[in-house]
Amino acid sequence: MRIKYFGWQSFRIQEGKKVIVTSPFSREETGILFPKTKADVVLTIPERKGEEKERIGGLNRKTPFWTEGPGEYEASEVEIWGLPGNYWVKVGGVEFIFSWRVDERSLKKISEDLPSVDVLFVRGDQKGEELKKIRKVVEKLSPSVIIPFCFPETTSREELKNGQWAKRFLDVLDKEDVKPEKEVVLKKEALSEEDMKVVLLEPKAI
Repeated sequence: MRIKYFGWQSFRIQEGKKVIVTSPFSREETGILFPKTKADVVLTIPERKGEEKERIGGLNRKTPFWTEGPGEYEASEVEIWGLPGNYWVKVGGVEFIFSWRVDERSLKKISEDLPSVDVLFVRGDQKGEELKKIRKVVEKLSPSVIIPFCFPETTSREELKNGQWAKRFLDVLDKEDVKPEKEVVLKKEALSEEDMKVVLLEPKAI
C-alpha cells in the first residue's frame, strides 16, 4: 500500500491497481485548488463535496465511486463500511479506518465486529479531552500504523508544512521522535500489532 498526503484531510491510497482518495479539500476553505488526480473510490465527508468533485477523474472505471456517509458499499473490489464519523475500508487484504471525528460509539462497534485494523487515519490536530479519546481509540483498535491528519479550519498552511500541528498528538502517544515523510509504502505481510508506529506525512499540495 502506497500512501501520499495531499494535505488537510485528503490522502491518496494505492493498493495494487486500486486507488482511493479521502475527502478532497475545497478551495473555499483552504485557498488551494485540489490537485487533479484519478481514483476508483472517493471517501467523502458528506457535507464536504463541492467543486473538488470535478478535480477527480476515474481510474479503472469511467468515473470514481463517491461514498455518501453511513452505509455499506462495494465498488471496484473495495469493501466500505460507513459509520458516523468513520469509514472502514478493505482493499487488497489491507483494512484501514479513516476517522475524521472520534465517535466512540461507532469505533466501539468497529472494534467489536472486526478482528483487527491495519492502518488508522485519524484527526491529529485535537486538544485536551479529544486527544485523550484518541488515545483510548488507539488502545482499543490496536492498529499497526497510525497516520494523523488535520482539518483546514483549525490549521494554517504554515503549520501544515512544518508539522507543528501534530506535536500534541505525538506527545500523547509517546511518539515524540517521528519525522515527516514524503510518502509511505506499507506491505501487508510486514504489518504487525506488536510494532505499532505513527507515520507523519508531508503534504503534497501545499
